[in-house]
Amino acid sequence: MTMMPNTIDKEVKNINEEGMEFFDGGDGVEWEVWIDKKTNKKYVVPIQIQRYFEDAEELENQDW
Repeated sequence: MTMMPNTIDKEVKNINEEGMEFFDGGDGVEWEVWIDKKTNKKYVVPIQIQRYFEDAEELENQDW
């Protein structure tokens, strides 16, 4: 598992999501890294995984 990078200890305000671009998958569970296309500054962005069990489909090959 990837350790979260150190961040500057201040709250970031007014991030324009449309101006952000995915940069790195982080740990894939709790955080990712995104880059501001205008300033090239990188930000750790918390993420939350949501599972949709109501849309689950059974695997054809159960030996998978």
